[in-house]
Amino acid sequence: MDKSPELILDNNLVHIKNEFELNIPSLVLCSEPFHKIEFLYRLISSIENKIIFVDLDLLYTGYVESGMIPKNKNVIIFHPEKENWRRKIN
Repeated sequence: MDKSPELILDNNLVHIKNEFELNIPSLVLCSEPFHKIEFLYRLISSIENKIIFVDLDLLYTGYVESGMIPKNKNVIIFHPEKENWRRKIN
């Protein structure tokens, strides 16, 4: 992500999609929870392929279950817990 996001006014995420095509990220960090959810929601909404979302902090899951953001049909939310993460992965 750009350190100066105000310089990139890209509501359709074209710049980010282009960056992701060049360098596929495996992790996205964000210090502001609301901004993280907004980014993830817009990114997930722009993808048609199946997505397995591993939600370790349950932030995305909480927004979906509360109805604050809709769950896309192509998203499988996986939130392993300390007691069952091995069983869920196998």
